[in-house]
Amino acid sequence: MDTDETEHEREPAYRICDRTGHLLFDRCDVTIDLGESALSIAWSADPHYPCLHKHGAPEGVEAFLTAASRIDPDMRSITIPLDVIVHPEAGPKVLEEVNACLAITGRVGKIEERLAAIMEEAGLVAEAPAP
Repeated sequence: MDTDETEHEREPAYRICDRTGHLLFDRCDVTIDLGESALSIAWSADPHYPCLHKHGAPEGVEAFLTAASRIDPDMRSITIPLDVIVHPEAGPKVLEEVNACLAITGRVGKIEERLAAIMEEAGLVAEAPAP
């Protein structure tokens, strides 16, 4: 964070708390503690206009996905396990990618490929993404 940047100017972002190891989500002046939770993301996988719709704890994202899939058959989701998020090599890169998807419209369309590359580079085996 730049020294002249205020708390209110922060971009939404996930991070791991150094003290507790919990997954945190910062947005403006609010920090949400997701605890020792995996991180899920749901998006519309339209090849021309991929759009991130929901992110956070798996339970909330799955509930959203169930409802949204009735309207948009192109909905996709991925759940990133906590052990990947806190992995010393892969974790920071995974959170960087997720945070980039929050900040850049359409980037989420390639998240599965980017996460697979990060995990391969770290020597981790990727689980097959949820249909």
